[in-house]
Amino acid sequence: WACQTPLNLFLVALCEHRNLPVWSSGLGIFIGVTFEVFVLAGSTALLRFLRPSAWLLISFVFGAVRWWAMSEVTSVEAMLALQALHGLSFGTFFMASIALLTREVPDRLRSSGQALFYVVVFGVGSILGNVVTGYLFEHHGVLHTFEMSALVEIFLLIPGAFFAWRVVTR
Repeated sequence: WACQTPLNLFLVALCEHRNLPVWSSGLGIFIGVTFEVFVLAGSTALLRFLRPSAWLLISFVFGAVRWWAMSEVTSVEAMLALQALHGLSFGTFFMASIALLTREVPDRLRSSGQALFYVVVFGVGSILGNVVTGYLFEHHGVLHTFEMSALVEIFLLIPGAFFAWRVVTR
Protein backbone atom coordinates (compact mmCIF):
# COMPACT_ATOMS: atom_id res chain seq x y z
CA TRP A 1 0.00 0.00 0.00
CA ALA A 2 2.87 2.35 0.73
CA CYS A 3 3.71 2.11 -2.99
CA GLN A 4 0.23 3.46 -3.79
CA THR A 5 1.03 6.78 -2.08
CA PRO A 6 2.30 8.52 -5.24
CA LEU A 7 -1.09 7.88 -6.85
CA ASN A 8 -3.00 9.06 -3.79
CA LEU A 9 -0.88 12.13 -3.05
CA PHE A 10 1.08 13.10 -6.12
CA LEU A 11 -0.91 12.24 -9.25
CA VAL A 12 -2.09 15.84 -9.46
CA ALA A 13 1.51 17.06 -9.08
CA LEU A 14 2.62 14.66 -11.83
CA CYS A 15 -0.13 15.91 -14.14
CA GLU A 16 0.84 19.51 -13.40
CA HIS A 17 4.53 18.71 -13.99
CA ARG A 18 3.71 17.23 -17.39
CA ASN A 19 1.25 20.05 -18.26
CA LEU A 20 -1.66 17.60 -18.51
CA PRO A 21 -5.22 18.96 -18.26
CA VAL A 22 -6.64 19.60 -14.78
CA TRP A 23 -9.35 16.97 -15.25
CA SER A 24 -6.89 14.20 -16.18
CA SER A 25 -5.97 13.23 -12.62
CA GLY A 26 -9.63 12.79 -11.64
CA LEU A 27 -10.40 10.72 -14.72
CA GLY A 28 -7.22 8.72 -14.06
CA ILE A 29 -8.39 7.84 -10.55
CA PHE A 30 -11.79 6.86 -11.93
CA ILE A 31 -10.22 4.56 -14.53
CA GLY A 32 -7.85 3.00 -12.00
CA VAL A 33 -10.56 2.23 -9.45
CA THR A 34 -12.90 0.94 -12.18
CA PHE A 35 -10.29 -1.58 -13.35
CA GLU A 36 -9.65 -2.55 -9.72
CA VAL A 37 -13.37 -3.35 -9.37
CA PHE A 38 -13.22 -5.44 -12.56
CA VAL A 39 -10.32 -7.47 -11.15
CA LEU A 40 -12.04 -7.97 -7.80
CA ALA A 41 -15.32 -8.92 -9.50
CA GLY A 42 -13.47 -11.58 -11.49
CA SER A 43 -11.42 -12.79 -8.53
CA THR A 44 -13.05 -16.23 -8.32
CA ALA A 45 -12.04 -17.06 -11.90
CA LEU A 46 -8.61 -15.46 -11.51
CA LEU A 47 -7.87 -17.48 -8.36
CA ARG A 48 -8.81 -20.68 -10.19
CA PHE A 49 -6.28 -19.76 -12.87
CA LEU A 50 -3.30 -19.04 -10.55
CA ARG A 51 -2.49 -19.36 -6.85
CA PRO A 52 -2.80 -16.25 -4.67
CA SER A 53 0.99 -16.24 -4.10
CA ALA A 54 1.52 -16.03 -7.89
CA TRP A 55 -0.98 -13.17 -8.15
CA LEU A 56 0.93 -11.39 -5.40
CA LEU A 57 4.12 -11.55 -7.48
CA ILE A 58 2.23 -10.44 -10.57
CA SER A 59 0.87 -7.46 -8.64
CA PHE A 60 4.42 -6.36 -7.81
CA VAL A 61 5.50 -6.64 -11.45
CA PHE A 62 2.47 -4.71 -12.70
CA GLY A 63 3.04 -2.11 -9.98
CA ALA A 64 6.70 -1.63 -10.87
CA VAL A 65 5.90 -1.25 -14.57
CA ARG A 66 3.12 1.18 -13.80
CA TRP A 67 5.18 3.42 -11.50
CA TRP A 68 8.15 3.53 -13.84
CA ALA A 69 5.92 4.26 -16.85
CA MET A 70 4.11 6.98 -14.89
CA SER A 71 7.44 8.73 -14.34
CA GLU A 72 7.95 8.72 -18.12
CA VAL A 73 4.44 9.59 -19.30
CA THR A 74 4.05 12.83 -21.26
CA SER A 75 0.56 12.58 -22.76
CA VAL A 76 -2.86 12.48 -21.16
CA GLU A 77 -3.81 9.43 -23.23
CA ALA A 78 -0.80 7.46 -21.99
CA MET A 79 -1.38 8.50 -18.38
CA LEU A 80 -5.03 7.44 -18.56
CA ALA A 81 -4.15 4.13 -20.21
CA LEU A 82 -1.62 3.42 -17.46
CA GLN A 83 -4.33 3.80 -14.84
CA ALA A 84 -5.83 0.51 -16.02
CA LEU A 85 -2.72 -1.10 -14.53
CA HIS A 86 -4.01 0.03 -11.14
CA GLY A 87 -6.62 -2.69 -11.36
CA LEU A 88 -3.94 -5.18 -12.27
CA SER A 89 -1.53 -4.05 -9.56
CA PHE A 90 -3.54 -3.06 -6.51
CA GLY A 91 -6.54 -5.18 -7.51
CA THR A 92 -4.47 -8.37 -7.74
CA PHE A 93 -2.54 -7.45 -4.58
CA PHE A 94 -5.75 -7.02 -2.58
CA MET A 95 -7.38 -10.12 -4.11
CA ALA A 96 -4.33 -12.30 -3.39
CA SER A 97 -3.93 -10.95 0.14
CA ILE A 98 -7.54 -11.66 1.11
CA ALA A 99 -7.36 -15.12 -0.50
CA LEU A 100 -4.19 -15.88 1.46
CA LEU A 101 -5.79 -14.66 4.68
CA THR A 102 -8.80 -16.86 4.05
CA ARG A 103 -6.61 -19.87 3.37
CA GLU A 104 -3.91 -19.39 6.02
CA VAL A 105 -5.76 -17.92 9.02
CA PRO A 106 -8.00 -20.30 11.00
CA ASP A 107 -11.71 -19.45 11.02
CA ARG A 108 -11.69 -18.56 14.73
CA LEU A 109 -8.98 -15.92 14.09
CA ARG A 110 -10.16 -14.69 10.70
CA SER A 111 -11.67 -11.40 11.92
CA SER A 112 -8.52 -10.61 13.88
CA GLY A 113 -6.36 -11.55 10.90
CA GLN A 114 -8.32 -9.26 8.57
CA ALA A 115 -8.22 -6.43 11.11
CA LEU A 116 -4.45 -6.83 11.47
CA PHE A 117 -4.08 -6.91 7.67
CA TYR A 118 -5.98 -3.62 7.35
CA VAL A 119 -3.98 -1.98 10.15
CA VAL A 120 -0.66 -3.05 8.64
CA VAL A 121 -1.52 -2.36 5.00
CA PHE A 122 -3.64 0.78 5.23
CA GLY A 123 -2.41 2.14 8.57
CA VAL A 124 1.32 1.41 8.73
CA GLY A 125 1.58 1.36 4.93
CA SER A 126 -0.02 4.78 4.65
CA ILE A 127 2.19 6.24 7.37
CA LEU A 128 5.36 4.85 5.79
CA GLY A 129 4.25 5.77 2.29
CA ASN A 130 3.34 9.32 3.24
CA VAL A 131 6.59 9.94 5.14
CA VAL A 132 8.90 8.42 2.52
CA THR A 133 7.20 9.78 -0.58
CA GLY A 134 6.76 13.17 1.08
CA TYR A 135 10.51 13.30 1.63
CA LEU A 136 11.24 12.09 -1.91
CA PHE A 137 8.82 14.60 -3.42
CA GLU A 138 10.20 17.47 -1.36
CA HIS A 139 13.87 16.72 -2.04
CA HIS A 140 13.90 15.00 -5.43
CA GLY A 141 10.66 15.90 -7.23
CA VAL A 142 7.61 14.09 -8.47
CA LEU A 143 9.28 11.99 -11.20
CA HIS A 144 11.83 10.52 -8.77
CA THR A 145 9.00 9.71 -6.37
CA PHE A 146 7.32 7.53 -8.98
CA GLU A 147 10.65 5.94 -10.00
CA MET A 148 11.45 5.00 -6.39
CA SER A 149 8.02 3.40 -6.00
CA ALA A 150 8.89 1.22 -8.98
CA LEU A 151 12.12 0.15 -7.27
CA VAL A 152 10.26 -0.71 -4.06
CA GLU A 153 7.84 -2.89 -6.01
CA ILE A 154 10.77 -4.66 -7.70
CA PHE A 155 12.37 -5.22 -4.29
CA LEU A 156 9.11 -6.78 -3.06
CA LEU A 157 9.58 -9.52 -5.64
CA ILE A 158 12.38 -11.00 -3.47
CA PRO A 159 10.37 -11.76 -0.30
CA GLY A 160 7.33 -12.44 -2.48
CA ALA A 161 9.22 -15.09 -4.44
CA PHE A 162 10.46 -16.73 -1.23
CA PHE A 163 6.90 -16.79 0.10
CA ALA A 164 5.53 -18.22 -3.16
CA TRP A 165 8.26 -20.89 -3.18
CA ARG A 166 7.44 -21.81 0.43
CA VAL A 167 3.74 -22.12 -0.41
CA VAL A 168 4.39 -24.27 -3.49
CA THR A 169 6.89 -26.61 -1.80
CA ARG A 170 5.11 -27.28 1.49
